[in-house]
Amino acid sequence: MTTTAGPDRHAALVRRVAVLGAGGGGRASAYMLAAHGLPVRLWDAPQFAANLADLDGTLRQDADPPGEVTLDRITTDLPAAIADADLIVSCVQRGAHRIIGEQLAGCMADEQRLLLNPGSLGGALEIAAIFRAHGRALPRLAETATLAHCARPVPGGVRTTLAVKHVFCSALPATNTAAMLAALSPYYPHLVPAQSVLETGLYNGNPVLHPAIALLNAGALERNDGTFRFYGDGMTPAVARLIEAVDAERQALAHAYGLQLIPEPTLSVMQGYADHHGYLRCYRDSDIFAPLVAPNTLDHRYFHEDVGEGLITWLALADVAGVRLPLVEALVTVAETITGQDYRSGQAERLARLGLDGMGREEVLGYVLGGARS
Repeated sequence: MTTTAGPDRHAALVRRVAVLGAGGGGRASAYMLAAHGLPVRLWDAPQFAANLADLDGTLRQDADPPGEVTLDRITTDLPAAIADADLIVSCVQRGAHRIIGEQLAGCMADEQRLLLNPGSLGGALEIAAIFRAHGRALPRLAETATLAHCARPVPGGVRTTLAVKHVFCSALPATNTAAMLAALSPYYPHLVPAQSVLETGLYNGNPVLHPAIALLNAGALERNDGTFRFYGDGMTPAVARLIEAVDAERQALAHAYGLQLIPEPTLSVMQGYADHHGYLRCYRDSDIFAPLVAPNTLDHRYFHEDVGEGLITWLALADVAGVRLPLVEALVTVAETITGQDYRSGQAERLARLGLDGMGREEVLGYVLGGARS
């Protein structure tokens, strides 16, 4: 049985921060944390060093009000980035979690805290499994269900359009959530405790939205000259009906694990992304969603991540709980057909990568809630 760290008596003490990932989410967190007066180091992987090339030691906020902060360090050296950091905030895409997990397992100290912002359906579980594989106890680890900021990189800085409200957050195990939120809430005031990382993972809305819109607009994406808006033009009544049906299957999966999920458009309104609770107008008419330009290829994370990681993980969890998701199964089949990718072959290894292989439903719940592994 894996042991977990005890209660953190100094939960609110954050003196130094490392932010992993220099995309929009990472830059927004780095700016916000530095604006709170914390020394912040910003890291990105050596193969993505170009993401740091426009930064000269400062980070500019291209928003109203504008601002500028000085970063403590900008680096591609992960051990140097996290050295002596009380808090590590990872803002990377789902596929990068296993890469940073392998590195962190070799250099992260027991007393350091790690926040996956976001966890993207399984991030914390996979990091924990990697630590166990390295003979390490569970780190002080939490994840959010979505990025805490809606932001885009700009030369020399970041443009943050929304500090997202009602961001579900859970530690792994959930018994550590209160202590993690005590440390995080002064800087991320919109965090809301979730029941477990299973709930934060299922609240990741990308698999609900992206595959359905991309599949029903595949021709428009392949012809896109840069003017086709993924939500503003891609959302129609028919697409909205498909998304609503996908969301219903997600909620059925959550219910099998004792969870009651808020419908995706209602949560988007609570987060500040939209003004309408309906599955069509929430996205089509949102000032934030509607302008986003669609990709011009099917070789994109909307398929590789949101189907190959997201929907496939739903199916793996559904097998454990003994429920069927027929529409999700159909979406995966169509996505494989039009992209030429074999996503379903990864389903068998999903639970192993998340450290849930061999577990039944009750064992999965026992692990995410209390940290016990049988």
